[in-house]
Amino acid sequence: MTALATIPQAAGEKILAGAFAKASEAGFKPLAVAVLDAGGRLVAFSRQDGAAPGRYEIARGKAHGAVMLGMPGSAQMARAEAQAYFIAAANGAFDGGLIPVPGGVLVKEASGTVIGAVGISGDASENDEAAAVAGIQSPGQTAAPRHQPARRLNRLRRSGGSPPLAPLPAPKGGAGGGKPQRFRIRRGRANASTLSTEDHV
Repeated sequence: MTALATIPQAAGEKILAGAFAKASEAGFKPLAVAVLDAGGRLVAFSRQDGAAPGRYEIARGKAHGAVMLGMPGSAQMARAEAQAYFIAAANGAFDGGLIPVPGGVLVKEASGTVIGAVGISGDASENDEAAAVAGIQSPGQTAAPRHQPARRLNRLRRSGGSPPLAPLPAPKGGAGGGKPQRFRIRRGRANASTLSTEDHV
């Protein structure tokens, strides 16, 4: 039986350090960083002073969704635009734990094998993603922050035949005030309609 490739704890700690170094260099807001292995188990986590306590659940949710679905958060956001029913179903399967926005990044070996994922929360989603990529590259792993949508999804967008948007089911316990999120694609980049550059997820 072949052992599942994974992220050693020492590499996980280096990812944390690399992500925080990027945040300091770029002037990002305080971050929470979660590193998961290929089975979705926590390898390393740290939250900078000033980051809200709830950032752990968001960071872990970003990483968990990436490794469980095999696609980064940016791809999940694009998928929510083209096939909202899929993300809604997946979110239900994960008990409302998906965070389908940038900031969840797959970690790959040089061979392309996925060995885990990094999730970051604290600043704008694009900045979270940039910090995750920098962290992953620090111990010599390969980051996969972006994902090309399937050809069928591209055809749907070009033809204007994308399925109508549908809200994600609210997480258990009514988190988020019960207000559903909707997602859209603008100028080739995925954006959450409930987010702006001032919202930090």
